[in-house]
Amino acid sequence: MVFRGRRQPKQIGDILDSALQHGLRHTGIGARRNDFDVFRNWKAIVGEEVAGVTEPEKLQRRTTLVVRVFDSAWLQELALQKEALLEKIRVASPDSTINELRFLSGDPRKAMRQNQEEPKR
Repeated sequence: MVFRGRRQPKQIGDILDSALQHGLRHTGIGARRNDFDVFRNWKAIVGEEVAGVTEPEKLQRRTTLVVRVFDSAWLQELALQKEALLEKIRVASPDSTINELRFLSGDPRKAMRQNQEEPKR
């Protein structure tokens, strides 16, 4: 017997995966996940030398990555390389919403420790 108009049953995993992908696309969470991949893969994206004197600190307004830089000399150097660094981010994470870099001077490791030590309110 052939049932007309009926579809083949789908596996539950396929249904859940489809629903999850749909939800990620429509809520923007997927894009944010891509942005935070930049934090996780910073060293691979910018290279060991730059990663040694920088630390991605936070994302502002979903499009600006704030980067802590070791000292003002490096800050000036990286400001000159801004477009090349943004291109590296685009290549590594094409779906990222990051389209601007903002550099702040100060020891990245010290800033990270201070952020961790601040009391939660």
